[in-house]
Amino acid sequence: MHDIDELAPEAAYDAFLSKVAWQALPDGPGKSLAEVALRGVLHPLLDPCVAIDRLGGGDIFERFLAWAEEARASMGWQVHLSLIEWLAADAVYRERVTEEHLLEAMTAAASRWAMLDRGPACGVVIGCRRLPDKIVVGWKCRAPDEGKRIEIMTVSDVPAPSRLIGWSTTLRFDLDDVAPWSDVPP
Repeated sequence: MHDIDELAPEAAYDAFLSKVAWQALPDGPGKSLAEVALRGVLHPLLDPCVAIDRLGGGDIFERFLAWAEEARASMGWQVHLSLIEWLAADAVYRERVTEEHLLEAMTAAASRWAMLDRGPACGVVIGCRRLPDKIVVGWKCRAPDEGKRIEIMTVSDVPAPSRLIGWSTTLRFDLDDVAPWSDVPP
């Protein structure tokens, strides 16, 4: 076994995204570096999704990260939306996914958007076909002395996304209507 510095770039990258690949590294500075990188991926994904973590333990995220790497899924603010799509398609988990799991991941995505987006939009709206009467909205700060807000709203007149998950943005700090849904990129 080699230290990470001696590995091909693809193998080193695997150790940054996979617990199994990280555990296979010998003790040393490279393994420590890979652990820090892996935690940088896992904690933003795991920490806001306690119920999803309980659904499958550490295995769920290891399997999701393997799928995400193969699918070349975005690891940006939409990563939790990709997680929902993966859970809904996965043979092991699809029947066990509840409203709590969906709202938890949708809320995590809205929160990340509100923290990371630097564009002109004021909010992001996230909808799910399985929750036709609910949307999650993440709002940026309206004023310097206000914080970001995440709202779970009950709605009756918002069309469902064409796929399982959809999102749109709003250029105003109110939600008179929802723009057409965008799909989560693969």
